Amino acid sequence: DVSGTTTTGDSGTTTTDVSGTTTETLPTGVSSVEVKTVDAETAENIYLSDEESFNVAGLIESVTLHLENGEDVTVDPATAIDFEMTPAEAYETVTEKTAGKVYFDGEVGLKYKGEEEVELTDTVKVAVALKGDTTLDGKVDATDLFETAYYVALQGAGKAPIFDTESKAGENTEDGKLDATDMLYTAVYQAYNGAGNHIDWAEAIKMANGGK
Repeated sequence: DVSGTTTTGDSGTTTTDVSGTTTETLPTGVSSVEVKTVDAETAENIYLSDEESFNVAGLIESVTLHLENGEDVTVDPATAIDFEMTPAEAYETVTEKTAGKVYFDGEVGLKYKGEEEVELTDTVKVAVALKGDTTLDGKVDATDLFETAYYVALQGAGKAPIFDTESKAGENTEDGKLDATDMLYTAVYQAYNGAGNHIDWAEAIKMANGGK
């Protein structure tokens, strides 16, 4: 078979294509699913409202399938688990956006991706903020642009920042920082949306880069 080799057993099917990539499929006859989540201190639990999905690998450590025949099978979490909401959907559940810090901070349910209807009671705790909302007041406006510019200026001058930035791991990182590029993207996004010409972040970034 020029497309690769396929082996099938009670625990499922594994297909290897000509490039050597192995794709895991889920077994049948699953009676229950055991999920072990990543420790809260190291979980990647901070997201932005425009992200398409939560990161399975950053939130779920392992998944074990208990089969009807008594066998236990450990599978790749990304193969077996999905989330009941996307980051955007989680953020939309925030109804109070008039005072204080506005962001989603709560539990998101899990779904089993196999053919059996196995109910999962496990959840993961995540935080979702509106992208570009530096002040966390529920909107992206000129104040966010000002605060971002002020932060970048202080950083450039070697001064103490006025707020902390955090990565998905919940800590400051070298590759998760605010700089002049963020100022440019925020300025384009805020200018168009502030004038009533709604554009999403992908379009704002494309426009900021000359349409590329």
